[in-house]
Amino acid sequence: MAPPQCSFLFQIPYFRFEEQPLQMLAGYLNKSKRSGNGWVKRWFVLREEKIAYYENEKEALCRDIIDIEKIFAVNEVLFPGRKNVFCLLTAERVYFLEAQDRETMDLWVCALIKEIQKHKTEKEKIERHEKEKHRKKRDPTSVCIEAHTKDAAWECENHRIIKRDRMKWQTLQQKDKQEWQDCVCVLYNGFIIVTIPEGKNIVIPLDQILAIHKTGEDVTERFCFLIITERDINVFSVETAEEREMWNKEIELAMKTHAVS
Repeated sequence: MAPPQCSFLFQIPYFRFEEQPLQMLAGYLNKSKRSGNGWVKRWFVLREEKIAYYENEKEALCRDIIDIEKIFAVNEVLFPGRKNVFCLLTAERVYFLEAQDRETMDLWVCALIKEIQKHKTEKEKIERHEKEKHRKKRDPTSVCIEAHTKDAAWECENHRIIKRDRMKWQTLQQKDKQEWQDCVCVLYNGFIIVTIPEGKNIVIPLDQILAIHKTGEDVTERFCFLIITERDINVFSVETAEEREMWNKEIELAMKTHAVS
């Protein structure tokens, strides 16, 4: 498929100069402010091993540079009130970016994933060489995930993830049409991120949660808890009452910590 013909998006021909990094993709994207209050339009440039953004395409001084090696996930997200949004997850923060249309978003996501996988492959080669050389055992307390597992998108050395579990999810707005879905739920830096089988993420900002409630086992026959926002009621099911209590406590503590910060 040919790239979209947009006045503000350019796919740079693939050629290389040894003197400077290859510029692969450039264009305008809307970026969520770090404070979470509003969005700003920025000029993004993807090069090998880095993505930078500027105030506009004529600006020489970049506002920020994100190393590809620090990005451990790139996913489309369902963001309240926005369309064509995807996120970059790093240990320091979550970057929410909005493209003008679906095709533009897919172009950015594919390019970023390709660069991340390329960097990961090179890193894995080095690590395998070191393991064969030194035959060191993996630290059993490590939270990282082996690259060959289906959760490899979450691999990193320090997620700053508060809690991460497999569970089941559904939304009450679609209860009559939707069955329970397996998901991976991550409590991370001011957000609850729910990854569902389709590969999409549902993002619940902690400051948008109105209440957390348990549900009676006699009604649901599951150990469930509800996360209620103005837009939706998300229902999560875990295997034990202890797990549910732990999730409730961790979310409540994270909400208090996030409100103070």
